[in-house]
Order: sequence, then C-alpha cells, then structure tokens
Amino acid sequence: MSLIKCKECGNEISDEAKICPKCGVKTEKANQQSKSIKILVIAILIIGIIIAIFVIKKTNDPIYQYSREAIKILEDYKENKISAEKASKELDSISYKAQERSEETKDEKNTKSSTWGLLATETSLMSLEIELGKVDNIEINKYIEKLKEFWKRTLTYSRCFCIRGKIWR
Repeated sequence: MSLIKCKECGNEISDEAKICPKCGVKTEKANQQSKSIKILVIAILIIGIIIAIFVIKKTNDPIYQYSREAIKILEDYKENKISAEKASKELDSISYKAQERSEETKDEKNTKSSTWGLLATETSLMSLEIELGKVDNIEINKYIEKLKEFWKRTLTYSRCFCIRGKIWR
C-alpha cells in the first residue's frame, strides 16, 4: 500500500482509498470500479434483450403454436376434460392446417416443410387412435414428447443461416 496525492486538494491518501477523506473527491480506483459495474450491467441487459427476442420469436412460430395446441388437447383428453370425439375433431383440424402449411412451404427447399408434414402426420395418427379408443395415458405421453420435439425443431429452424451465399431459414 502506497500513498498518492489527491488530484483535487493535494492531500496524501492511500492508493486503496475510493475517496479523499479531506475533500471527498473520488479517486481513480473508484472511477475504474464504477466503469466496470456499468459495463457489466449493460452486458447483462443486452443478453436479456437477446434472450427475450429469441423467446418471443419462438413462441410466435406457427409450428410451436400448433404443437402447443395439440398438447393442450391431449392433456385435456387425458384428464377427461374433453370427449374422445372432441379431441379427435380438434386434432384433425390441426392436422389439416399443418398439411396445408406443408404444401405451402414444400417449394422453399428447407426442413420446415418436412416439419409441417410430420406435425400433420402425428396429429392425424393421434386423432385416429383416440377415435378408435386405442390410446392410453402412456401413449398420450409419448405423443406429447413427440410434439415437444417439434418445438426443438422450430427453435433450430427459425434461425437464419447462410451457406455458400444462399440464405436458409
């Protein structure tokens, strides 16, 4: 520990001191700590904003929304909140919408079209099995896990990346 002179009053103070005890002016050490804290707070805010944008984009994706809707139907059916007929009808509706999206996106040459096709197929199979009464809670849980896989695909495919000058989504 050494002594330095205060820039304001010239009083000798410790190089560890944050303020001059005589005049109250902040030392260089205090200013450096203040800058470090500001940089850290700004970095945390930027990271928070990036995460928020990522989550909002993910939850606005139609594949995510349809998958979530199908999971809600399956959970309601599993808990006997809705009938097999209603569950089957609602899953058929999702399957139909997903099949339409698959057809719309098939010329884009990306994996989103196949994800739509898989979602349409899975919801159609779920609907049929429920309608035929061939599904139990274990099977429903398996379907729910498959639908959650669509979320992961949505998360992966919603980001854009560039390969050999061509932008892919």
